[in-house]
This record gives sequence, structure tokens and C-alpha cells, in this order.
Amino acid sequence: MQSCREVIDLLTEYLEGGLAAEGRRAFDAHMALCPACLEFLESVRKTRAAVSELRSSDLPAEMHRNLRDFLKRNLRAKAKNGRAARRAPRKRSRPS
Repeated sequence: MQSCREVIDLLTEYLEGGLAAEGRRAFDAHMALCPACLEFLESVRKTRAAVSELRSSDLPAEMHRNLRDFLKRNLRAKAKNGRAARRAPRKRSRPS
């Protein structure tokens, strides 16, 4: 059985139909047994539906700028962290 963290990590892929049949079955099985994850899934579905109805013209200009700047900062940070992780030497475990 998948943990809640594993299921939440797959949420976008699930909602966009990107999970293979086996992964989808495991995801659905977890949702059937976990009310907290099911509630989270439903809140994400509702949020996505609400956001899809928004147009950029619906946002005040300042909010639009703040959101754009926030997303740019986060994308840069993720890209920087990804590069750092690829360059970091791996730790070798010492035999006991």
C-alpha cells in the first residue's frame, strides 16, 4: 500500500491521466481507504476547476505581478537546487 506522501506526490499525474494502470489502481485503492487523502484530492479538484475559470484580466494588476514574480522565484530556486544536487558528490558509506 502506498503512503499518503507517495499518493500526494502522484496527485497531479493522476489528475492529468498520466498514471499507468497499475499506479492508478494503487492510487484509487489508497483513496478508498484514506478519507484525509480523498478530502485533499477533492479540494485540489475544486481548486483546479475554480482556477481554470479565471482569466488573467480577472486579477488585479498588482496581484498578477506578485503571482508572476513568486512563480519565477520558485522556478529559479528549483532549477538552482536541481543543478546543485546533480553537482554534489555522493557520500560513500564506510564499512563497519
